[in-house]
Amino acid sequence: MQEKEANFTAEDRTDAIAQLNAEKMFFDPNAELEIQDVIEKFALITYDIPATKEGAQARAEFLERAKFRGVLMNTESVYLAPWSIVNDLGILKTANVGKVRIFVSVPMEKDECAEITRDYDKKIAEVFKESENRFDKIIKHVEDGQYGLAHKMLAKSEEQINALKKAAIARGSQHLYDRWEDLNKKLAAMRALLPAIGAGV
Repeated sequence: MQEKEANFTAEDRTDAIAQLNAEKMFFDPNAELEIQDVIEKFALITYDIPATKEGAQARAEFLERAKFRGVLMNTESVYLAPWSIVNDLGILKTANVGKVRIFVSVPMEKDECAEITRDYDKKIAEVFKESENRFDKIIKHVEDGQYGLAHKMLAKSEEQINALKKAAIARGSQHLYDRWEDLNKKLAAMRALLPAIGAGV
């Protein structure tokens, strides 16, 4: 049986190596959305964290931060994200607890990119839904007069929404970017509402 030839070019290899060797590759916070139907280059992230109390805390922090930055589980302990966001992932590093390693990943078969992208899109949509659902909980806290809890949740939501903007741009998705804009509008409205009703709390 004839072996199937890998479907990627020398330019793919050269580009990947150049990016790995670049001294400065920062995700531009002012980057504009560039639509891409399929992700062709990924950051592959693995972690090795000890099974200790400190390791458990580091793992929980990694998993919580990762998903809102567009880093989603592919298989156990192996995560994928669009390559363009790779240098925004320094926050995932666990200080002195285990190892988090980031690699460039270019699928050998181009057709696999579309399949991986479809799976990624389903998972990132769930992350956006999680942030959208938080506002229902914040409103419930406000209705119950639990302004302290509402403020606490709002602060966490703001951090998540700021990260989701980068995730939407890195994915190159107009749909996700529109969802981020809706989230940001809700955030601004809630920020304006809470000081007024929670004064003195």
